[in-house]
Amino acid sequence: DLGSHWVSVLPASRARPPEPSPGIPLGTSTETLQTNLNESEDEKVYSSHLWTDSALYGNWVGGRGKGYSSRNSGTYYEQNLRYELFTTKASGDSLSLLMDTTYDNDDREFSDAFILNQLTLESRTPKTQATFGHAYPEFSPFTMSQQMFGLSGVQKFSHTNVKMFSGYRAVDNDSLRNPRQVNGMRLEHISDNSFTMGLNAVGTRDTHDNPSANRDLPTLRNKVYSFDMALNPGENWQFRAEYARSDTDFDQRSTVGNQYATAYRAEGSYLLEQLKAHAGVEAADTAFVSVLGESPRDQRAYFGDLCYELNQYFGLQLLGRTSRDNLDNYKRATLVRNEPEVKLTMHPS
Repeated sequence: DLGSHWVSVLPASRARPPEPSPGIPLGTSTETLQTNLNESEDEKVYSSHLWTDSALYGNWVGGRGKGYSSRNSGTYYEQNLRYELFTTKASGDSLSLLMDTTYDNDDREFSDAFILNQLTLESRTPKTQATFGHAYPEFSPFTMSQQMFGLSGVQKFSHTNVKMFSGYRAVDNDSLRNPRQVNGMRLEHISDNSFTMGLNAVGTRDTHDNPSANRDLPTLRNKVYSFDMALNPGENWQFRAEYARSDTDFDQRSTVGNQYATAYRAEGSYLLEQLKAHAGVEAADTAFVSVLGESPRDQRAYFGDLCYELNQYFGLQLLGRTSRDNLDNYKRATLVRNEPEVKLTMHPS
């Protein structure tokens, strides 16, 4: 319980790979299977579109420690509807009003059935992108990997991109009375398609300015700085790494000093047309906290997965993760957790 908000701490490598998820987060370049239910010509000044995607997947969890595993076996269903209410285009520029909703009965990863309910006004030019509403600013896993409401934008130069966002985030409906103020900036350099590096800075601060706010609750302030890089030496190889440091004040009413901690992650992938092999390592100190990003606190873990797409309708995934928790007290109370998983994914549409 960090401050006045409930926070789900999910290790970075426990997030589901993007292949079986048909959700289309607003403001990202995620490519998923899409079916256009409207016929429209690109040269039209005004147009509207509807996309839909479905997935049915199940998994099995085994091992002696499966009772302590965060994964549960079962069968799950996911349905996404994305409607582009209107789009106007002129000389390569566009203005769009987007509505996106996704239903998912998988309670392992999501607290609510509707994981996406978004409304966004988006403006694009060849060099800029600006959004007002719900968005997923594309930063790095340790700094920003969640949804926010407010203003976000991207300014592109020849080999440099500047990304910024400012707004609010409420974890659930009860938190709407005390939303968290969030701000962030990313400076990204892209030499070519084979190498990218970025500097990230994000901040989160609780406010109790709302008249209905409970001022007896503590207020959290969190800052995370990170450096990340991506290397693609060939068509089939990908390497990613990130190093982050957090600065957290769990109760701004107290004069006690802040807690500082670091985290790192390194991973590599080998990709073919229908096959993907992925493995990596991540670790974080006990006091590492990333409110907006993926935060593997007090843990060192090794993970890997093998994904095979038979065709556009069926896919198979083999996943594994082994972790050691309670690192500060590892000589007496280390927790070793092994989490294997087998997943079969079907896209009906």
